[in-house]
Amino acid sequence: MAEKRKQYKNPPVVEAVCEIRFTPESQWDITVPGLVYGKIKGEFPLKEQHFIQEINFIPDRPNVPPKVENKELAVFLAEDKKTTIKLGIHTPRLIINRLKPYQSWGKFKPNIEKVFKTLKNTEGVELKGIQRIGLRYINIMEIPKKPGELVKSFEYRLCWGEEFTQDIWDFNWVSVIRFNSRDACKIQLASVLPGNPGNIGVRLDMDYYLEKPEAISPPDVLKWVEQAHDRVEDIFQGCITEDLKKTFEEVK
Repeated sequence: MAEKRKQYKNPPVVEAVCEIRFTPESQWDITVPGLVYGKIKGEFPLKEQHFIQEINFIPDRPNVPPKVENKELAVFLAEDKKTTIKLGIHTPRLIINRLKPYQSWGKFKPNIEKVFKTLKNTEGVELKGIQRIGLRYINIMEIPKKPGELVKSFEYRLCWGEEFTQDIWDFNWVSVIRFNSRDACKIQLASVLPGNPGNIGVRLDMDYYLEKPEAISPPDVLKWVEQAHDRVEDIFQGCITEDLKKTFEEVK
């Protein structure tokens, strides 16, 4: 039996994002977003158009400035504008994101599955390979601005010697964990502006991604996403203390 994951009444997630970039040789043209929209407009009836800036570094040429491009996206939103589907118009890319309130993985994952399968089965689309895939969770939390509160709230933090007695209120700690020579997860814990001036605002950003391009194929996408979520969940649980978890109110 699969391990039951913790669910919280007040999760700190402000945004969850699943992004898939397909290899350039995938069959994809400007009609794809419209065809997909025709199949999902019952759930995502609102339409917009966005641009995303993409920075491409030239391999093995670190002294050459990166190429910056603006990529056009077709955007489809649910009525409440909390769940968004984005499709590349000229480039093969799919992005699904959910804004706060984040309900659960059990409700976010079906959107990923439905849109990916819809795209894969759309006439004229042939997904040749996966250039990059990522699952990212951005959490915002507030803790009291009191001595020792950071230590009481986070297992993932900068540690200092006993001689250093001052409290740190402004910080930005980043690390990358590698998994099985294929995946990686970038973890960032940083201070942000709090809603309550008596608190410290903290951003915990976990970006789990395929580090090795084309290491998985399109049929493996949904399996990879499920595994990525399990690892992100384990990382999240490992980054915070039991004291902080109690403030999210676990659903029993």
